[in-house]
Amino acid sequence: MASVHILTEPLSIIDYSLADRRVRSFELRGAVLYDEDESIAVDGWEDELVDFVRLQELDIDYGEGLHAFVYGLIEKGLLPA
Repeated sequence: MASVHILTEPLSIIDYSLADRRVRSFELRGAVLYDEDESIAVDGWEDELVDFVRLQELDIDYGEGLHAFVYGLIEKGLLPA
């Protein structure tokens, strides 16, 4: 497992699996939009995640590779390769 903490106000957190690249939870500015352990899945959470990834430029490889969950979004066709 791994997490990305983005210093928004309030904090945004993406928790994901390194093994299979799936998002385990997504908290956007303090609001939980998705949590697989708590069975929370707000309608449109993946769209919000994609928008957030683009806004924070997490989909741009600056030479160090991308977070595993971003590759997962690319594999699902939610982000361009």
